[in-house]
Amino acid sequence: AFCSYDDYNWDWTLQFIALPCRGAPWSGLVMSFPRVFHIGNCGMHQHGKPCKPQEAADKVTAELHQHRTQFFPKVLKYKPGVALSRPVQSPRNGGWGDDRDHAFCKSIAKAFS
Repeated sequence: AFCSYDDYNWDWTLQFIALPCRGAPWSGLVMSFPRVFHIGNCGMHQHGKPCKPQEAADKVTAELHQHRTQFFPKVLKYKPGVALSRPVQSPRNGGWGDDRDHAFCKSIAKAFS
């Protein structure tokens, strides 16, 4: 299901796969500082704005430097939050409908199974 779900956002694909498996309430694990950043300010969400990928990369580099002491904590702390309601399935965004992408994804999955 993961390799053939037609949505270019892998996180929405994981949600689609997980929805039937989980009951409410949902819980989420949130880091105090992210480990993954979106620097792609070019493309379909740009809507006529200038494309400046180096500017985005420089901003992330500065943030990484500023928060460098938070990367490898000696102790992890659990802070209970608000339970999340069961998410509803959103429409697929497309962009992952090519059979070659599906085959490539399946070959990678097979290599690790």
